[in-house]
Amino acid sequence: MNYSSYPFTLDIHGVVSQISFPVSLHDTARTLLISLTDGGKPYTIADGCRAVISAVKADGTRLLNDCITVGNKIIRYDFTPQTAAAVGKVDCEVRLYGEDGNLVTSPRFTIVVYEGLVDERIVSEDEKTSIDRILASEQQRVAAELAREEAEVVRNETMLRAEAAADRVAENINGDDVFIRYSAYADGRDYTATWRRGLNYIGVAAGLYEPTDASGYEWSLLAPGVYVGTGEMPDYADVQIVPEGEDSKTVRHEFIVNEDSEAEYLVSSDGVWNESGGYRYHDKGAASVWRYPIEDAASVSSALWHGHTAQQTLLQASVDGKSWAVLIDNGSQKKGHQDYIEICDYVDIAASGTSWLYIRIGDSNAGDGGGGAILNDIPVTMDITCGLISPYTLPEVSEADNGKWLRVVNGQWRKVGGENVVSRVQNYNFTVGEADENEHITGQWGTLNANHRYADNDAKITYHYHLANSSQIRGLVWSAECGNQLHIEVSYDGKTWQDVLNTKGEKLNFERRVFDLMPYMGNRGLLCYDELYIRIGDSNYDQSNPETHDGFGGALSRGTVVELRTERFELPFGF
Repeated sequence: MNYSSYPFTLDIHGVVSQISFPVSLHDTARTLLISLTDGGKPYTIADGCRAVISAVKADGTRLLNDCITVGNKIIRYDFTPQTAAAVGKVDCEVRLYGEDGNLVTSPRFTIVVYEGLVDERIVSEDEKTSIDRILASEQQRVAAELAREEAEVVRNETMLRAEAAADRVAENINGDDVFIRYSAYADGRDYTATWRRGLNYIGVAAGLYEPTDASGYEWSLLAPGVYVGTGEMPDYADVQIVPEGEDSKTVRHEFIVNEDSEAEYLVSSDGVWNESGGYRYHDKGAASVWRYPIEDAASVSSALWHGHTAQQTLLQASVDGKSWAVLIDNGSQKKGHQDYIEICDYVDIAASGTSWLYIRIGDSNAGDGGGGAILNDIPVTMDITCGLISPYTLPEVSEADNGKWLRVVNGQWRKVGGENVVSRVQNYNFTVGEADENEHITGQWGTLNANHRYADNDAKITYHYHLANSSQIRGLVWSAECGNQLHIEVSYDGKTWQDVLNTKGEKLNFERRVFDLMPYMGNRGLLCYDELYIRIGDSNYDQSNPETHDGFGGALSRGTVVELRTERFELPFGF
């Protein structure tokens, strides 16, 4: 039967890789095709080197098996019955032994073995084919065959060069040709001159003559990330990366509360201005309303509002000035924070056909003397975008939406150019300081007060997510209203942590921040893990003097929503 191949690249400058491959228990018809790089440059495997895969299975048994080197560039390992004989993670590395006795070891990668429906009762045990079976005679035979083939290639290349040169002289043609081929494999095997679905690698060669095999081409992915698009695409017409700002138009409306610039937007103002406090105050039935012009409602894809609200704020949005959607309702609580709000999450501007978008601020607990407030310490902004789908409001896309633009995991925009391309969003939300939060705090300086949840000094606040259908996830975005001396980390096991943000003691304002976690949790646009841990700590923590703390630390705003958004793209083809 045909083997299933996993091509991937490891850089010998690294120690631990995030590459992980899921397989079923007792699978054998699988092949790993490993390319090595040296600081990002291709690493050439010297003649005479012996490649060995060293692995520890979940049950503690070990593998020490020979691999095959292909063309001084690829290390090939075919699964043996023992490779996937135990359920769980198999930690692997590749070792290259030179004829001179030197050793190079690759970064570690993981094979995840899942239990199958049928138990074939293969007992997991140690396997050491590298020691038990030295393929000296086979290597000699292969070396002789390769030498013969190389000699034949050199002979053919010489003839082709001479023929091509003669043809060009006869036809008075100057310069080299560029040859393009397509393949489903990273090494270009089984390449073809015609692109079709599933051929996600492109080979390019420039010269006087066409290469005779795949090694004569430079192979790379057609484009980085996950493909969104189908159709005949040798000219890349249906899969296209769009630079920021193209095929879109964003209009910013900006003013300072109670200054001349506000008059352009203000429809009515029933609030009372406080000169000393720097805010407009709304109690009982008082309200302020701003009206923003909409040029082409059908093409509006994002309307992002930013302002500094406080006290008992009731913030609402409307497309007709009559029916109002609630954006913020503080109830009887007095809260103060900057808000970034995607209005399209609350009202359908595109379907309304409206010429105006209305924002109203009033009192969420009328009559107690508290009231809602809008401050003038920062500009109030509204960014209205046409033509692009907002990364924060990724909708479902059907065949009728072909030609629109979608954001994929690497933060760039891709065009939907084919049929049946569907994206689905799943949110994991909780509110800071409420029962649904279920946070885990370590260290004595983790606190929750009336405004914020703090992680000062050695304190850590950890959130654990289990990601459903992780193999289908192509986008992973985490957002929270946070500030102070932030140190945010991410982990796939709760033990190994990577920095997402470290202010190194700098105090940040409280605002909603958005983090793309796929660079930390994925590989080539694919999510590699089922578990996700987010940890907030103090970027000013001094481990050498743990008794000291400055009372700030990393913090989340109490009463605000922390959102984890996953994006799944169901494609008619792809990886």
